[in-house]
Amino acid sequence: MSVNNGNFSATKMSENRKSWIRHYILYILPITFFLIFILGLLFTNLSSYVGGVKGTPFILLSIMSFAPFLVFVIFFILLLFIPGLILAFVNLIRVIIYSCKAKKVQWLKLFLTLIPFLIFAAVYTGVLPFGSPVKSFLRGYEKYVKKNADIPAIQEWLIYLPPEYSGQRFFEASDFPEELPTSVTILDPYHMYFSGFEAEKRSVEFEWGCALQHFGIVIGQPGMETQQEGEYTSEIRRPIQSGVYIFSRD
Repeated sequence: MSVNNGNFSATKMSENRKSWIRHYILYILPITFFLIFILGLLFTNLSSYVGGVKGTPFILLSIMSFAPFLVFVIFFILLLFIPGLILAFVNLIRVIIYSCKAKKVQWLKLFLTLIPFLIFAAVYTGVLPFGSPVKSFLRGYEKYVKKNADIPAIQEWLIYLPPEYSGQRFFEASDFPEELPTSVTILDPYHMYFSGFEAEKRSVEFEWGCALQHFGIVIGQPGMETQQEGEYTSEIRRPIQSGVYIFSRD
């Protein structure tokens, strides 16, 4: 008899567990989607930061070139974020309708329904400080530049450049007609652009990247003001010392 009671209790518990899962699965799924979405944000920002530290743009960090970017956009947004948000809205409407019919608030379902919206609000308002992948890249890239660039040597080289290089743009730095100093060659810039050589306003821009993302460093004389916005609307700048800033642009 006791054995039968034990089997009956185990069966009852199993049925209750399955019933609870069936009852709340639609409310748990959006939460799961949003948690995975947050993991996607963390992955993208971390890979961007590591790419910056290595001096490599975030979209070229992995062997699969565009993996961090494409995985985030295609998988985490299209397959998780949007369906999760839609399902959360549907659940919210269901809870309101059922609560009105029963004339009693379904508190647990309401709480589970609101979690995805709270996560979204926390990310959107910056309470969860993920930021943009580009800004994460620039934070890492600042460490790379400070470790590898001899900025004082490049500033001194600029001072003594002949005036005929004023405003010159070399699509390939290797096309520069004179021998580049070690402080420049160690950075191995792809593009090299000079500003006008007005008094105390000489600067050089070293740029790398591809069609989807360009990044680089602008080195001028100490005291040169860094404007917050450049000629490119999508450009993000990060000053790292007086007269020097790094940037990323589409």
